[in-house]
Amino acid sequence: MSGPPPANQAEAPAAAPSSPTRRRGVDRWLLVVLVAALAVRLVALWAASDSRPVLDEELYLVRANALLDGEGYVGSFQSWVRHPYSPSMVELKQYPGAYQPPVYITFLAGVLALTGRSLLAIKLAQVLLGTATVGILYWIGRSWFDRRTALAAATICALYPNLIAFTHYLWSETVFVFLLTLGMGLLTRRRELPGWAGMVGVGLFLGLAALTRSLILYFVPVLVVWALVVHRRQWRATVPRIGLMIAVIALVIAPWTVRNWSIHGGLVLVETNGPFNLWRGNTPNAYRVRPKPPAESYRPPFESIPLMPVVEQWAPDLVAQAKQMCASTQPSDLEVIACARQLAWECIRNDPAGFARRAGYKIVDLWNPTSFLMRRMQSGAYGPMSPRWESAIAWSAVVSYGLVVVLALAVLWRVRREPRVWLVVLLVLFVTLVHAVVFGLSRFRLPLMPFIILLGGHAVVMALHRWTSPTSRLEAPPSPAGPE
Repeated sequence: MSGPPPANQAEAPAAAPSSPTRRRGVDRWLLVVLVAALAVRLVALWAASDSRPVLDEELYLVRANALLDGEGYVGSFQSWVRHPYSPSMVELKQYPGAYQPPVYITFLAGVLALTGRSLLAIKLAQVLLGTATVGILYWIGRSWFDRRTALAAATICALYPNLIAFTHYLWSETVFVFLLTLGMGLLTRRRELPGWAGMVGVGLFLGLAALTRSLILYFVPVLVVWALVVHRRQWRATVPRIGLMIAVIALVIAPWTVRNWSIHGGLVLVETNGPFNLWRGNTPNAYRVRPKPPAESYRPPFESIPLMPVVEQWAPDLVAQAKQMCASTQPSDLEVIACARQLAWECIRNDPAGFARRAGYKIVDLWNPTSFLMRRMQSGAYGPMSPRWESAIAWSAVVSYGLVVVLALAVLWRVRREPRVWLVVLLVLFVTLVHAVVFGLSRFRLPLMPFIILLGGHAVVMALHRWTSPTSRLEAPPSPAGPE
């Protein structure tokens, strides 16, 4: 069965596959967008040549080099259990563990191994992945809506400042966004579920995404419910295909989980960092200075937004509490994360009003218009920079983010009958809810932005159509009577 009908029936002839001219036009304009995406990312990489890894970026590099040196996957609370206090793990001896998921560390190690441990090569590889994500978004937009929406969304994605910037940061977001958009694209490229081979691909890429950022693993049950509801009329075909996807995800994750069991002597599905983050956002000290302007905040008019919202809570503090609770000077990683969960949930139960207040701050930290691009410029990570250039880049990031979100919200009602759009809504709500419990950072919303950009691109196309053809009404994509 072919993809969904075009959003505007009047545009159907323009997007018709039978037109070879249009086929060539699509390829030509998409090529232009991809070249532009690659060019601006390369220019940004050149401009950021003085930028150096900080915080988790340093940890990723340490772990990638340890993997190349034959030490395996390191990253454990034992760095703080067995050594004096230090907020950063970089300065301490490393131990085998599962503090972070393995895929991004493996990606870094693979590029380093192939290029003589070149930091520039990692960033170039991420530039290519970021450019490929633009192409994937075009593919999704073409199958969900139409050619014009696909081109609009791809163009916005190509020029979106925060996605550009992250290709030269050593955070896992660029790899995660690539895997997530590819997996979601395979799942939703048609109105019906993919065939057996397609579902294997969905499971593979979502499994790898979960081993990059574990949050998506916990979204899988929501995705399954969505698929069963949307495709309920074909349940005989839907149930086994969904079962296959789940089985493939489990097979992808299983070797890492088994490895964690052998190291820790208990179940660590993906990482030990999750309970630590839950604790960071839910202790009596968390967010104690809000709503007063924090000591380190963004420049006006965003001075009420902290650069680092949970700076009061560090892993050595958790380890110190775990030693007391376990009455042991050598608590295991499993004991540390068990203490983290217990302390966090006790804080939530004992002060529900405080939890609700903190949840509001966390949602603000997740969705406010600042960004890591602004944070790095303000902290001097890019080296000496003209105030005018810094202001221009910062405001381009703020304005582009605001416009995309507003456009996406504006078009939601018009596409309310499209089940695939509701999958995006569910993903946004899920991520927001999780970070309202844990803690929020603008970085955590980045994987959602390609899908929000897709909706924003559709809003742009609808607005342009109304402006150029005021007598016509552009309809939202028709909702199928049932899964086709």
